Amino acid sequence: ISPVYLGGDPPFLLLSAVHAVLACMYLLGCHAWVKRHAPEAALPIALMAVGNVVVLAILRRALSEAVFLPVMVWLINALAALHNGRAGLRPLLAAVPLLVLLVLIRQAGIFFAAGFALQMLATARRGQLSWARAFSLGIAVAAPACLALLAVVAFDHWRAAQENTFSNLDILVRSPAQVAADYHRQPVLSQCLEGLQVRVSEVGRLTLPGMFNAYGRDGDWLNPNMLLYVPLCGLLVLGWLRLVRRRPDAFALTLPFYAALYVYWPFNQSGRYFAPLLPLLL
Repeated sequence: ISPVYLGGDPPFLLLSAVHAVLACMYLLGCHAWVKRHAPEAALPIALMAVGNVVVLAILRRALSEAVFLPVMVWLINALAALHNGRAGLRPLLAAVPLLVLLVLIRQAGIFFAAGFALQMLATARRGQLSWARAFSLGIAVAAPACLALLAVVAFDHWRAAQENTFSNLDILVRSPAQVAADYHRQPVLSQCLEGLQVRVSEVGRLTLPGMFNAYGRDGDWLNPNMLLYVPLCGLLVLGWLRLVRRRPDAFALTLPFYAALYVYWPFNQSGRYFAPLLPLLL
C-alpha cells in the first residue's frame, strides 16, 4: 500500500480503490477455501469474513492486514492445491512467493510454513504420500520464507539499534535493554495468562454478533463477557479437532502456532491480530 503515498498528500480515492480490490481478492479466496470443506456454506462464510466489523475497519485504514488477508487466503489455497498434487508444480510456484510475501508483510506468516509441514507429515503418516515427497515439499515451501524472515528480523533489529528504540525481537525475548512495555517485569506465565484472556476475548468479539465492544480490561477473567467467550472458545477447539482429524489442512494446523505467538504477545489491538483467523473460526 505504501507506494500510493509517494505522490505527496494521502490519495484517498486511490487508496479506497486499492482496498476494494484487496477486499474482493479476500472474498474470492475465502470462498475458494471454505468450498473445499463446506461447499454449502462457502458464500455465507466468505461474506461474513469480509463483512466483519474488524475487517471493514482494517480496509478503511492503511494497515498491513489489508494486504496480509488476501495474500494469506490465496496462500492457503495454493498450499491446498499443492497438497492435492493434481496441478503439477503450479501450486508450488504460487505458494513459495506468496509465503515469502506474507512473511515480509508480517513475520507471523512464517507459521503457515509450519502448518503446511504438519499437513505433509500427517498425510505421509496416513500413507497417502511418500515421506520423501512430504519432506521435500515442506522444505521447498519453508526454506525461502525462513530466509526472508531472517532478513526482516535482522533489518528490524538493525534499524531499532540505529534509532535507539526497541525491535520486535526485543519484545519477543523480553529484553530489558530496550523496554517496549512492562511485560518483561512479569513472569512469563503471567504474561501468557494475560495474553490468553485478551485472545479469548478477541475470538468472542470477532465471531459473536454485536459483541465487538463487549470486553473487560486486559487480564480480567471475571468480566461477565467471559461467560460467553470461554465456552465459545471451548466449542471452537472441539470443532478444530474434528476438522484436523477428518482432513488435515494447512490453515487449521497453523492455528496452534499462530495463536501461541499472540498469547505470548499480549498486546490488545482490537481484534487485528486474530482477524486473519476469521474464515477458520466462522
